[in-house]
Amino acid sequence: MLIKLLKYEFRSIGRQLIPLYLGVLALALINHLFWFSAPANSGLADTLGGIPAYASMLGYIAVIVALFVITLLLIIQRFYKGLLTEEGYLMFTLPCKPWQLIAAKGITAAVMTAVGTCIGFLSGMLMALKLSDWGEVFRAFGTIPWDQMFKYHAFWPLYILELIVLIVVCLFGSIGHLYVAIALGHLSNKHRVSLAIVAYIGINIAMSAIMMAIGQSIDIFDINHMLNRWFYGMHDAAQVHLLMLLLIVGNLIPAAIYFFGTNWILSRKLNLE
Repeated sequence: MLIKLLKYEFRSIGRQLIPLYLGVLALALINHLFWFSAPANSGLADTLGGIPAYASMLGYIAVIVALFVITLLLIIQRFYKGLLTEEGYLMFTLPCKPWQLIAAKGITAAVMTAVGTCIGFLSGMLMALKLSDWGEVFRAFGTIPWDQMFKYHAFWPLYILELIVLIVVCLFGSIGHLYVAIALGHLSNKHRVSLAIVAYIGINIAMSAIMMAIGQSIDIFDINHMLNRWFYGMHDAAQVHLLMLLLIVGNLIPAAIYFFGTNWILSRKLNLE
């Protein structure tokens, strides 16, 4: 059932975001023609007093900002409107569990964020790089001494995998933070949006307080000296892997709390009135 929910979500957001993605890339190419592809003395950027060139650049900046703002608004809207308003009556009659609905919304939101970021990065490269520059990029990639990397850093692919896992966990944690705040705000019959904002800020404050308490506990019980001695006695590669593991676990715990908290609210305290 989760696969069917994901297909529905991706079809819905695709109709809204794909035209925006294409618009970003098109404006990047137009700005490339005005600012980066023509020779410096061609005067193309000064055509009609430079109005088209500057207008296209301002349009590109506006669309890039709109891309990230619309992505954030869609993440909030599809969760709130799809599960906590009248549409929720239909969604919760489907033969699936609340965690599947949350997972479908969360995975879609994560993909939206990742794709939007990639589109923004790609558009910047399309605007700034000439065709010859692209060739240089690919040639430089081909000259990477992969054999030497495996010889001296046999586990370097593991570093990349750990970094990807960390980014994914952080992304789902950020989305889960939004979801649980919206769900908490929806427990009230009035001022739900205001309470959701308060819940979001309150969760931030609570997480900061917990981190400060952990740090102070380490200082009080003099654990810091022992941990430093143990950590710096390890091999450099082991230090990196341990640090990445701690970061992953440290972000996975709140992400799991957000997910299961949202699931509990939608399963036990759902209020669609």
